[in-house]
Amino acid sequence: MVDKPKIRPTEPLAEDDLNKESARLQGAAADSLRFNLQIAADTWGGTAEAVARGFRAFRNEMDEAASTRRGLFNGIVDGLFSGNATFLEHMARTSRDVASAVKNSEAGRIESARESLDYDRLADLVAKRLGKRNSEP
Repeated sequence: MVDKPKIRPTEPLAEDDLNKESARLQGAAADSLRFNLQIAADTWGGTAEAVARGFRAFRNEMDEAASTRRGLFNGIVDGLFSGNATFLEHMARTSRDVASAVKNSEAGRIESARESLDYDRLADLVAKRLGKRNSEP
């Protein structure tokens, strides 16, 4: 025999309780936003660094001694290969670092905040506030 879920009576939600719950959810949302901005900054910063390193590698292949020895055309080709390889290596490293940060983050806190929300009490409070608004002239 399957147990029926117990329905608990809803209690009126005090204004203080709503304010505390709202502040807690806002804090969790702010934490999530902060984390996402940090991840975006790490991603763009890593991309910029990869581009800079790629151009440095290209420049190193194009120095006067190397290009004189190999010829200008060969120096350009070698520089492109070296620059691309350096860029892609650094982008791979940046991607791994960002993926690791996301996996190891505490971004799940917003989910735990949602799970602990008492929707019945929230609905009662919203109805109460809407009632106040409608009764005001």
